[in-house]
Amino acid sequence: MRIGISGGTFDPVHKGHIESALAATEQLKLDKVIFVPGGEPPHKLDRRITPARDRLLMLKEAIAQYSNMEISRYETDKKSYSYSIDTVRYFRKEYGPETELFYIIGADVAGELTHWKDYKELFRITSFAALLRPGYAKENFIGNIDNIRKIGADIHLVESPMIDISSNEIRQAVRDGDFGKISNTVPETVLDYIKSTGLYVKDYPFDEEFAKENMQIRLTEERYQHCLRVSEESMRIGSMIGADPEKCRIAGLLHDCGKSVTEHQLHWLDPSLIDGNSAIIHGPAGAIIARKKYGIIDTEILEAIRCHVTGSPDMGPVAQAVFLADYTEPGRVGESFDRIRQALPNGGEIKKSLAEAIVIACEESIKYVLKKGQKLSPQTEATLKSFQKYKEEEK
Repeated sequence: MRIGISGGTFDPVHKGHIESALAATEQLKLDKVIFVPGGEPPHKLDRRITPARDRLLMLKEAIAQYSNMEISRYETDKKSYSYSIDTVRYFRKEYGPETELFYIIGADVAGELTHWKDYKELFRITSFAALLRPGYAKENFIGNIDNIRKIGADIHLVESPMIDISSNEIRQAVRDGDFGKISNTVPETVLDYIKSTGLYVKDYPFDEEFAKENMQIRLTEERYQHCLRVSEESMRIGSMIGADPEKCRIAGLLHDCGKSVTEHQLHWLDPSLIDGNSAIIHGPAGAIIARKKYGIIDTEILEAIRCHVTGSPDMGPVAQAVFLADYTEPGRVGESFDRIRQALPNGGEIKKSLAEAIVIACEESIKYVLKKGQKLSPQTEATLKSFQKYKEEEK
């Protein structure tokens, strides 16, 4: 048996996906193509994926007329990242060693295969069907194919109709109300589904339950529990210093949402962060994730997430609360954390003791960084000097 595997978010599925499957079926003599919509793709940290239920229903409508096409819920049912190697292992086990598997990819992906997780094993257990995509130079495509073949990949070129539209363009056209632009690129039944449900009409607002579920997928349990404690502590400190408690709570919850980001994911998220200080990158990375994936638009919350590691000389009250809460949440044990707790506002002189707590937090952070032999952030030094000056002015 010869089986094609077509992975992607399919958000939404369009005619390009279907035509690619048909072309691969014809040219590689496939017995069937299995569409595998992604659950939590590791390369799409900067976008909220439409709920699996909607994407599965649209796929079902799109392939209803094709008896040799089916859908797998393997990735959408997983409560962890969806890596291609795991999916191929699953189908290899499901269908046995005698079945030939062909993972369907586009030209834009062919040059990135060596960045995929466990790519050497992937090359051993599956072949690839590579399709040229609109806007991609054929000579580059052929060059990438040749390079990958040299290191063991079995790649078959598939000629396919070049439908020049992406799922992103479809979503944008729906937001713009320009259904005419996509009427020939989306199956009619899928377009009807989008219209009837109101999908893509506007960006998703912040949904705390979704954010928590997503963070539990991406973070360790220990890190996730730390975020919950920082959320509560941020709200407590915020109430002391006159910051908005709800903003503090949300910022505290999301402050480490970028903690698990790998270098490969930074390449997709924001390449400019790759050469930065690895110990502090999760701050700005987390702000991007909070804004683009979780729907946070409040500038105070985003500031708090962005600078919670280093502080900032002019950070606002919400950022100050989260910066301190990261050190003083109950799970932090040790003399350095106790020093910060003891300096927290307690009674009348709120501004003065707040500045003192931030100074101590910066000092402890600098000592820790130097002890570990890590690179010191100029931002932390600038924060220390700024609040030391504030303390002197208060005196």
